[in-house]
Amino acid sequence: MGAIWITRGVIVRQTSEMIGYKAGLALTREEFDDIMPKDFRELWLGDDEDLLRIRSEEYDGLIAELLYKLGNISSPDILPNVTLSKKYMKTSSYTLYADILKGWTEFLRKWMNQNKKSVNKEIDPSSFLKNVITKHGLPGLEMAMEIIDTMMIQQHISPYSSVRSVEWTDTTELASLFKSRSLETQYGAFFDQRFIDYLGQNFNRISDIHWRKFEGLTCEFFERHGYYVEIGPGSNDGGIDARAWLKDPNSDGPPAILIQCKRRKDMVESGVVKALYADVIHENASRGLIVTSSRLSPSADEVRIARGYPVDQVDRSTLKKWIEVMRTPGTGIFM
Repeated sequence: MGAIWITRGVIVRQTSEMIGYKAGLALTREEFDDIMPKDFRELWLGDDEDLLRIRSEEYDGLIAELLYKLGNISSPDILPNVTLSKKYMKTSSYTLYADILKGWTEFLRKWMNQNKKSVNKEIDPSSFLKNVITKHGLPGLEMAMEIIDTMMIQQHISPYSSVRSVEWTDTTELASLFKSRSLETQYGAFFDQRFIDYLGQNFNRISDIHWRKFEGLTCEFFERHGYYVEIGPGSNDGGIDARAWLKDPNSDGPPAILIQCKRRKDMVESGVVKALYADVIHENASRGLIVTSSRLSPSADEVRIARGYPVDQVDRSTLKKWIEVMRTPGTGIFM
């Protein structure tokens, strides 16, 4: 692999721009310092005017590790296509894999020749997939999708490719997850998908996010599971942070769930449980739900269970499962 001499300052600027483009997140120098893997700290930390020799595969690794740290990709592997080949090598499925890979390579070559002057660079693999189904059936289709997804990941993590898994229309500041109460986003109803992916990889920071963002995260989960959600004003809300209905609230009466959000590190005490129960009775709701980045105290849980309050809890461990459910799945092919 080749290598170049370049100043640290240029590496930092190019990396910041590349991560912003690929992940849709803007990080400060200090935020990069915090997540920088130890293998790259010598490269990253120091005087910006220092002249450094960096190999291309080393820079590939840097970009992949940072995307992984931000939850943008599921693995920092810089050669997922090689890893996939090794998966099938010396197995009974290798002949099938090799045939489909050859067909995919030929399809791409023809597509590129036919679309050299086309403005639209998005690949439509439907004709290739139809041929795979005809020839190899469902097992072939599953393997073909695996090959295509791997190619997409390979292009996405490459700092030398303009391909990215999502064509972000903006770049959002990571700092706003912790400092801003704004819930405006083009990538979610209440909470930005990029922050969900970040928390999936950095769940230990869930208690540090802005309290309003925590409410937005909760509402986002219910929105994605088919509920009609109404988020409160954020202050002077009478103790109810959100309301959720199973059907349109204009025709379905009282809410199914009254939600109280507690983004905190200490345990939630019994007074919160009692207050939420009173609100459930007052609004004739079906149930109450306390969503916390901690958990109910033993006394609060005892009160809830012993008195038969229709109040449930989503504690830290359940919240982590919510994040995993909402993380970005593999999507589409872009050029």
